[in-house]
Amino acid sequence: MPAPSKRDGFTLMEVAIAIAVMAILAGTAVPLLLKSVNQAKEQRARIELKQLYEACFGAPDRNVPGMQGDFGFPNGVATPNLAIATAATGTRLYGTYAGSPLLGGWRGPYWSGSTLNTGLPSDPWGRAYLIRQVTGGFQITTRGPNGQSDVLAGNPSARVDDLVYPNPTLPAPSGTVQVTTVRHGNLPVVPSAISATPPSRTNVLTPVLFSLVAPPPVPPYSRQNLPAGPLLITVTIPGGQPAVLGLGLAAQTAPQTQSRLVTLAPGGTQNLTFTFN
Repeated sequence: MPAPSKRDGFTLMEVAIAIAVMAILAGTAVPLLLKSVNQAKEQRARIELKQLYEACFGAPDRNVPGMQGDFGFPNGVATPNLAIATAATGTRLYGTYAGSPLLGGWRGPYWSGSTLNTGLPSDPWGRAYLIRQVTGGFQITTRGPNGQSDVLAGNPSARVDDLVYPNPTLPAPSGTVQVTTVRHGNLPVVPSAISATPPSRTNVLTPVLFSLVAPPPVPPYSRQNLPAGPLLITVTIPGGQPAVLGLGLAAQTAPQTQSRLVTLAPGGTQNLTFTFN
């Protein structure tokens, strides 16, 4: 009876089949791996879009006014460059305001993620995050894996693989200021003007006036939807205030004006009392 033959390796056919099976498995696994990698990058991008938005515009759900609250930024005059989100600084980037107490600078939150050599914040695909103005506000966007801007101008919704935040757009963080005006001794006095002045990136300070016309104002005088962050509140009472001898108040023939710098928290209310002579 002849002895069985020995084999030292695989036949060519077996090797070919093994290679074919490995190629099929690799061809299946690589797309799944790439998809998984892109999904992880997309998740990171969604988190970073929110971080960048809050750095620029603030967080409406907590006390973070962001760059807009500290700088009056942006004001719609020009689309800002997101490189400023990386510039941790205690001084104003847009100049100072001579004679105004609205000094200081943006204190963060700052962008701490990846950046390009131009200073622009970088998305997970190595491209710059973008900022764009749409109806109702601003959005931070990324062009996604394909590197192309697929969103349509003025359209707040993302297209193809682009991501945008927020969608839909969010109102800028704001709050309410209430003002009561009295003379010493808590003697009520009706103001002739009340204004709230936010900072501005253009060095032009534009007061937001309280409504003191019909219907007749009733204290406290209130103004809603004021921008969160620093506000210069200025109150003027008219001249012609009579003397009140029992309170030691002399007659005041000229108008009187007082100003106070406050910080308005997102969604918060500041209750202020101005006391005049």
